[in-house]
Amino acid sequence: MIRITCLSLFMLVCGSITAQQPAAPVSPSQNPQRPTLTNEDLRLQGAADFAARQNVTGQELLSGLEKTQSFRMHCIVVDGEHLDSTVEVVPPANSFRAIYHRGVPGGTIETDQIIFIRPFSYRLLSGATKWQKRIETDDTSSTGKYIFMFFPWIFYAKLKAVGYDQVDGSSALLYEISEYAGAAVSARDDIKVWVRASDGLLLKLVLNNKAGRPRYTITFSDFNQPLTIEPPTM
Repeated sequence: MIRITCLSLFMLVCGSITAQQPAAPVSPSQNPQRPTLTNEDLRLQGAADFAARQNVTGQELLSGLEKTQSFRMHCIVVDGEHLDSTVEVVPPANSFRAIYHRGVPGGTIETDQIIFIRPFSYRLLSGATKWQKRIETDDTSSTGKYIFMFFPWIFYAKLKAVGYDQVDGSSALLYEISEYAGAAVSARDDIKVWVRASDGLLLKLVLNNKAGRPRYTITFSDFNQPLTIEPPTM
């Protein structure tokens, strides 16, 4: 009986020591590293993203802009005269500020400014020293209000992705108009739209009219950057 008890205690002590010993290291073959994405994986993912966004509407693109905290636009219009405008937009505050530089016959440049802070708009005409102020009665958003001045047709356009491209270092989906609405554009026009692949924000728009109408190049940048628009000193 005594022998059995001693043997039992010996086995218990050995088991306790064994349990306290650290486990043997696992070889790399037993614990493989997490696989990384290959170029082929990225290509397939890109193809999936492309397919998911192959068809969009102009209204969807504008809705994306209206959901940002802020953005800037640079618009160049060639129509006999030359218009170069810079615009800052703050959708949550329903406000924007635009400066228009317009080349006129004779080689001179006229500069107009407009500030829109609902419910007021302020305009400083070229050569004027005093701002004009008026109440705006429509309920168009600041984003939509500015865009409607230059390319209202995009509100009703349907676009189809035709490939990938780069815009100022950002990966972009390149779209062309697949369906037209109204008389603002036609199938004869060359229209291209670039949309940032990561979040669907509008990056660039080019309209080369072939019927004697204006040609536009518009770029969008500085999304969600700190930006405040104040009324001018009257």
